[in-house]
Amino acid sequence: MLEVVVVGVAALLTSILSAIAGLGGGVILLLVIAQFVAPTVAIPIQGAIQLVSNGSRAVLLRRQISWPVVGWAAIPMLPASFLGVSLATALPEDAVRLVLAGFVLVLAWRPDLLKAKGAKQREPSDARGLLLGVGAASGFLNTTVGASGPV
Repeated sequence: MLEVVVVGVAALLTSILSAIAGLGGGVILLLVIAQFVAPTVAIPIQGAIQLVSNGSRAVLLRRQISWPVVGWAAIPMLPASFLGVSLATALPEDAVRLVLAGFVLVLAWRPDLLKAKGAKQREPSDARGLLLGVGAASGFLNTTVGASGPV
């Protein structure tokens, strides 16, 4: 029962953090959940919580969403997520823990390593290739390490 309370409070606080800062809440929430269950169980739980949190924010801000950008990024997301699930479930649990820990450390200490080099503001029609890559990376990372952060 204590685990449910801790995860519930963490979900609320990290959702507020994500709403204010724009990122970071998902990774922190994943680390909290991973204290109670294996990473292969924590990632889907965190994903469901993030879906509700981010989905409600998307509904509230739907007029500000660039739907062409969403569309192009969404195309490769589902196939890439299946590839990520295949990899995450094939690896030993300790290997998944190490990958998750490494990803969190990179997000905390060197987030610049995850930024596209030379990326500049573009119209959605000019950035289709980049959006396809971002969608694939996001789908893959969300199902292997649970939170793609600034990708």
